[in-house]
Amino acid sequence: MKGTFPPAGSAHYIQGELIWVDHAERELHIRVDRNDSQPRAVWDLPLLLTMLPYGSIEYNGQPAALQDIPLGTHLHTWCYPKDPEDDRPPVARWHNRISPESDFR
Repeated sequence: MKGTFPPAGSAHYIQGELIWVDHAERELHIRVDRNDSQPRAVWDLPLLLTMLPYGSIEYNGQPAALQDIPLGTHLHTWCYPKDPEDDRPPVARWHNRISPESDFR
């Protein structure tokens, strides 16, 4: 429901390397860590994340802004699936490939 917080416990834990940042739009790409649950075809494909307006970041144990985080940093994130009413097309930045995790924006 628009304008309400997501239910408690509905976030997904995703970790990976920061590879691209748009500070103004609060968007970032991460290369998700490999594990046995992923098919080999999607290894190393970027995952686009959009920070919530009330999202917070810590770097070295201190509050930080998105522009303070250097590329290549290993991130641990809690993400929510994309809103079903969000009609933005998925981003295909590298080699015109779209990640199957593009629902998490």
